[in-house]
Amino acid sequence: MSELLSRLDSHVAGLQEIINATRETACDLSVQLQTLTTKNKKLKVEKAQLEQEIAHCKQENCRFRHQLEERDVRIAELEAAVLRATSLRATALRAITSPVGHSSTRPNALATTAPSPVPGKPALVNGVASAVTCGRDLVLIDGGGST
Repeated sequence: MSELLSRLDSHVAGLQEIINATRETACDLSVQLQTLTTKNKKLKVEKAQLEQEIAHCKQENCRFRHQLEERDVRIAELEAAVLRATSLRATALRAITSPVGHSSTRPNALATTAPSPVPGKPALVNGVASAVTCGRDLVLIDGGGST
C-alpha cells in the first residue's frame, strides 16, 4: 500500500508541476494578450487618424484638380485672346499699309512708324494713321494729313 501511496504522491507531484507550468503559461499569455490589446487600440487610433488624413488629402486633391481645370480654361481663353489679337494686328497692319488717297500725301505707315514709347500702345509718327485694339474692336486713329 505504501508503494501505491508513493506512486500516487509522485503522480500528484507531476500534476502539480503541470498545473504550475499551466499557470505560468496562462500568466504569460495574459500579459501577451494585454500587450496585443493595447497595440490593437493604438493601431485603431492610428488607422482612424490615417483615414482622416486620407480624406483630407482627397479633398485637397479634388480642390487642386478643380484649380487645374480652371487654369486650363483660363489658358484656353488666353490662347483664344492671343489668336484674336494676332488677327486684329494683321487686320490693322493691312488697314494701315493699304494706300488711302494719294501716296504723296499719305506715306506708307510701315516706312514711317516708330516703336511706341509705351509697350502695347501704338505710336503716331509723322501724322500717319495707327491702329489701336480696344477689347475686341479695332479702332483706327487718323493721324491727320491731307485728304
